[in-house]
Amino acid sequence: MSGVDLDAIEALVNAATDGPWTAHDDGLVWAERPGDPVSGSVQQADADFIAAARSAVSAMAAEIRQLRAALAAATPQILTTEPGPEVTAVWDSDGDKWIRHPDGGWQRDKLAGRVATWGQISIWAPITATPPAAGR
Repeated sequence: MSGVDLDAIEALVNAATDGPWTAHDDGLVWAERPGDPVSGSVQQADADFIAAARSAVSAMAAEIRQLRAALAAATPQILTTEPGPEVTAVWDSDGDKWIRHPDGGWQRDKLAGRVATWGQISIWAPITATPPAAGR
C-alpha cells in the first residue's frame, strides 16, 4: 500500500485546535473559538490554504481509508497453500472454477470425473478464492 501514515496524520489533526478555521485579511488564521489565532501572520494564499487544510486533511484521511478498504475487498486473495474445508471452490488463472471433491482433492467444474490434488491444480496459479471479475 501507500507510504502515507494515516494514523500519524489523524493524530496531528486531532491534536490541533478544533475547526473549522477561517483565514482573515490580516494573514492570520482563526478558529471559531475566542482566543489567539492558530497561525502567525502569513501571506493571504497561505492563510487560505492553512484554514482549508484543517477540514480537508480529515476528509482526505477518511476517504483514503474508505478507498483502501474498497480496494482490499475488490482484490482477489491469492492462495499459496490449500485452503481449509470452509472453502469449497477456487478459481485458476484461466478463470476456471475448481470444486472441492467430497472424497478430497479438487475437481474442475467443466471436467466431471477427474479429481486433482492441490499440487496439481497449482500449476494454473495464481489460484484465488473469489471468481474473476466479470468480462474477463
